[in-house]
Amino acid sequence: MLVAGLDLARRRDHSALVLLDTEPDRLTVTAALRLPQAALRQQFTLIAPHLAGLDLLVFDQSGLGDAAAELLPKTPPHVGVCLIAGGRPLARSAQGDRLVVGKSWLIQRLGTAMRSGALTVAEHAPGRDLLRGELERFVFKPGGRGRHRLEAARGHDDLVIAAALAVLAADLWTPSVSRSGS
Repeated sequence: MLVAGLDLARRRDHSALVLLDTEPDRLTVTAALRLPQAALRQQFTLIAPHLAGLDLLVFDQSGLGDAAAELLPKTPPHVGVCLIAGGRPLARSAQGDRLVVGKSWLIQRLGTAMRSGALTVAEHAPGRDLLRGELERFVFKPGGRGRHRLEAARGHDDLVIAAALAVLAADLWTPSVSRSGS
């Protein structure tokens, strides 16, 4: 089964796509792609070949919202996720049209997969070194009102978020999801 996570960004930041090959108790990153800063339509054109054959795509629908969802191709099936601050566990939105999850909960899920050894990166995966670098620089930063933010100490964290969304896609995927779409 092949799934992916897509962290979408506007032109001032990078979008990222992480592809996962999943087997029982094993998740392997086969590609970690940082997209050039471009309009959404151009980004979707660039990722289209990578979406072929996917069973599920989970994407960050937070900042770009419905516009991003409308531009995505109909296949593969996809699920939008709104990232919010904090540790809120995964839940459906009030309207039921997307999922909502706390960023720290999502990152903890990624960390659990990494620590358990369930998540690995293929030796020759495109973007392997970029992903490794982002993971090394991903930290808790002090925020306002005594809260902490999860983000890159410097540089980008787009691949980290895309990897976390890909792990979530692996958690969510079932044959019925694959047949019905979002």
